[in-house]
Amino acid sequence: MGDIGAQIAGLEQRAAEARRRAASAQAAAARFGEQATLVPAAFSQACMRVAALQRRVEACHLGSARLQEQCADRMRGWREWPGGRDRRPTFMDAVVAAIGMPSAAVILLAEERWEALVAVSDATARAAHDLEFVLGEGPAHLAAACGQPIQAAGTGLCDRWPQYGPAVAGVGVQAVIAVPLLPPTGLGAVCAYGRQPAISKDAVMAAIRIADALPLTLARVARSSWNADGVAELPLFGDVGFPAAVHRAAGMVSQQGGCEITDALALLRARAFSTGRSAEEIAAEVLRGELRLR
Repeated sequence: MGDIGAQIAGLEQRAAEARRRAASAQAAAARFGEQATLVPAAFSQACMRVAALQRRVEACHLGSARLQEQCADRMRGWREWPGGRDRRPTFMDAVVAAIGMPSAAVILLAEERWEALVAVSDATARAAHDLEFVLGEGPAHLAAACGQPIQAAGTGLCDRWPQYGPAVAGVGVQAVIAVPLLPPTGLGAVCAYGRQPAISKDAVMAAIRIADALPLTLARVARSSWNADGVAELPLFGDVGFPAAVHRAAGMVSQQGGCEITDALALLRARAFSTGRSAEEIAAEVLRGELRLR
C-alpha cells in the first residue's frame, strides 16, 4: 500500500500545481483583457491575443489537474475497483472515463517516429495499436504527422485505411478518434476506440481536451522516467508492456544482425505482418531465443 500512497500523493501534488498555474494564467488573461481596453487600438488586438493564449493555457492546466485528480480518486478506492484487487486503476482509466469511449491509448513517438511508449486501457486498445504498428498505417501516426484530429467510423475506417480498417474491425473496433499531442508535431497522439460505428461530438471534444492537457502533465514527470535505451518508463501510466518488449527484442536483433534499431524494428514488423501475429508475440520469441531474424 506504500507505493499506492506515494502515487496518490504525487498525483495530488501535480494536480495542485496545475491548478496554481491555471489560476496564474487566468489572472494574466484578465490583466491583458483589461489592458486591451486602455491602450491604443494598434496594441489592443495584441493584448487580446495574449489574453486568449492565457485562457488556452488555463484550460490546459485545468484539464491536467482534473485527469490527475480523477486518477487519484480511483486509486484511493482501488480495492473496490471492478477489476479486482490485482487490477489497480491507472491514469488510462481516467482517460477512458473522460472521453466516454470503452478503450483508449496514449502513444508517444521518438524522433524517428517509432513508438517510445504505448499506454493502453485494455486488451482492445492494445490490439488496435499493435495492428497499426504492424501494418504501418492507422490513426495515431497519421494524427501525429499531420497535427490534426482524425476520426473515422464504420465503413469510413476501410475507406481511410485499406489494411488497418478491416483488421481493426476484426478485433471489435468500429470507430476511432486520434488527437495529436502538441507541440511539437510528431510527439504522439491520444486515441480512443469504440465498438459502435458512431462518434459523438462530446467524445471528440473530450479527446482534444485530454491531448491539450497531456504534454503539461508529462512535462512534470521526472527526467529519470526515460531509460538509457530511450524508452519511457512513466509510472503515471501504470504497467506499460508494449513496446518495451518490442524494443528489447529490436536491440537483440540489431546486435545479432549488425543493423540499426530502426531496421530491426522493421524486421519485427515484417515478421508479425507475414505471420499474422502480434509484434509482442514475435518479440517474446526473439527474447526467449526461439527466433532469430536476419
